Amino acid sequence: MCRVRAGESLPDANGHRILWHRGAKGADLTTYVDGNGVVFRQELQLFDDYFVWDTHAGLRTGLPVEAAESSGARVQGDYIFDVADKIRVERVQRAHQALKNYSEADKSIRHFKHIVEQALVGAETKSSGDAVTRNADTVRYDNYMSQSQRIRLDEVNARLNRHRRRQMLWGAAVGLALAAMAGLVLWRGF
Repeated sequence: MCRVRAGESLPDANGHRILWHRGAKGADLTTYVDGNGVVFRQELQLFDDYFVWDTHAGLRTGLPVEAAESSGARVQGDYIFDVADKIRVERVQRAHQALKNYSEADKSIRHFKHIVEQALVGAETKSSGDAVTRNADTVRYDNYMSQSQRIRLDEVNARLNRHRRRQMLWGAAVGLALAAMAGLVLWRGF
């Protein structure tokens, strides 16, 4: 995954959030976290391979319906999962190839990389997720502070605009007074 753009949703009523990462070359990682910032589900679409990991079922692989060789409905967002083995080793190997050189700080990507590495060696992938982000209260607080800073910035800008208008009015008044005095002096013939 190179050149990754990331984003996150605000917490819902339960504190759950969605983090998403979009790679420039056809990879999308969606991470679902609880109120404590702990991962409970991740989905990776890597070209025509699809991976879902959650704490209860572990890792499953599949592919999007549009990539499947079936004549059924081709609705975007629908996936066909590998049922015989639950995971296909070839898919896991491709995901490992894509993620193996990732060494950056993003914990969501590192978490999924760890899951893929565990699946590749045949280890159990059902586990509790790791905390990969801030908890919901921190996100709410940061959002509140951001909103309040935006309000303060709006207040400061409004005050500056009023100050500039006053300066312009005073400047115009002084200029008009000077022009009137100059006109008076010229008219009287000083």
